[in-house]
Amino acid sequence: MSHVYSFGRKEYFNPLNGGFVKENFYHSWFLQSNCKIYKFDISENQKHHIERILENFEKNKYLYRYNFFGLISIPFNKNWGRENTFFCSQFIAYLLEKVGVTLIEKPNYLITPADLVLFLKPQLIYSGKVSDYLNKTTSIVG
Repeated sequence: MSHVYSFGRKEYFNPLNGGFVKENFYHSWFLQSNCKIYKFDISENQKHHIERILENFEKNKYLYRYNFFGLISIPFNKNWGRENTFFCSQFIAYLLEKVGVTLIEKPNYLITPADLVLFLKPQLIYSGKVSDYLNKTTSIVG
């Protein structure tokens, strides 16, 4: 994994300041965290389109915020989010929608991680501690 993006904390110890973040998994905050890494197939064209979208998000990251209200509104089947706000699974659904991958007849503001797994049928390639994954991939590459 060369780049990992999320909608999460901009500051490690302030959960209320969230937005578009390029993550650093070597930070002590992540090393003992558990994670799952999935992969699924998309075309080269879709991959390049996603890369362009991510570049645009990175250039304009100050515009984007974490969608706290949207996350809370999922059980109520409502959209309480604002413009330029996302939570992680909503952002993945947004990216996939932009490149023509249809998940389900459900708006992206209601998509959960379980929905992504259910409808994309991705291959689980790793489950465990971030530090163990980084050690494993470093020893393979190095």
